[in-house]
Order: sequence, then C-alpha cells, then structure tokens
Amino acid sequence: MSPGPKGVGSAALDDAYLRLLGDVARTDPYYESLSPAPSHYERLCTLESLGYIRYCPYPEEYWVILPAGKEVLAKARSQQ
Repeated sequence: MSPGPKGVGSAALDDAYLRLLGDVARTDPYYESLSPAPSHYERLCTLESLGYIRYCPYPEEYWVILPAGKEVLAKARSQQ
C-alpha cells in the first residue's frame, strides 16, 4: 500500500487519523460522514485506501471499520 497524503502510511497514523478511525469504530454498525469539510472526507478516503475502513454507498452512505483498522486502534491504545 502506498502512503497517503501528508506522509500517512500503514506503519503509523497521526492523531487526527486515529481519532477519525476511532469515530468510525465507535459508531456501530456504521459511521456517516456528516462533515462538510473536504479534509475530513479526504482523511476517510485515505483510511479506506490503507485498508482500515470501507465505504458503503448503498442503501445509505456510510463507512465501516475493517479488521486492520481495529488492529491499528488496539496497537495505538496499548502504546498510550
């Protein structure tokens, strides 16, 4: 996988990405992106390209966390 914008790679995510990933994980079963900010959507797309979340367009638009995303969150929490 290639690194995303601002040097975000699969090895380490900055706090903004981790918070967003946590938001997606907490909104079981899905996370709706209600923020109009382009940077928010870009971060979601980056997390998807890294294989941490997936966009589901039907029947409603939402994001779900994938096992790799759960693993990254668990590692981040254990390092705190």
